[in-house]
Amino acid sequence: MKRIVVLIVSIALLGLVGCAASEQGGEVTSRGASEAVLGTFAATDMDGNAVDESILSGKKVTMINLWAPWCGPCVGEMPDLQKLNEKYADKGFQVIGVIDEADLNNADETIKNTGVKYPILKLGDSSSALYQAVIGHPEFQNAIPFSFFVDENGKQIGQAYTGAYDWEPIVEELLK
Repeated sequence: MKRIVVLIVSIALLGLVGCAASEQGGEVTSRGASEAVLGTFAATDMDGNAVDESILSGKKVTMINLWAPWCGPCVGEMPDLQKLNEKYADKGFQVIGVIDEADLNNADETIKNTGVKYPILKLGDSSSALYQAVIGHPEFQNAIPFSFFVDENGKQIGQAYTGAYDWEPIVEELLK
């Protein structure tokens, strides 16, 4: 009986937040450039350090990437995101990973195994500004990985994306 309950709960959770399995996920339409999708927020990183919107300061383009350790496409793209983070850092680009606190099991191991050094922020509860910006994003389709780009003021630039991509041409275009 206990196994059946666990199975039902697991299936329900996967229905709430799916994992986009395609290598090239579906693009969605762009949000208005004048809207700040990521304004004032306070969060905690994986080491317990306080982080706020100042993490965006001085960066021309920041990629916000929602992921989970159980999502194959999410984990698969993490080493590539780290390479992008390093390659374009001097041009004002950074990656910030975001993880739901319900998905913290195996997160540290996943981060270590993928070689990720970019900041990973905990999403917080549903009342947090970071949660509202990511999960409440009008283009979030209940599937991960989910990524969007913001400028140093938290205004979205370009499109939001569901799924794993070849990010380099997208990043190069946004940095022009």
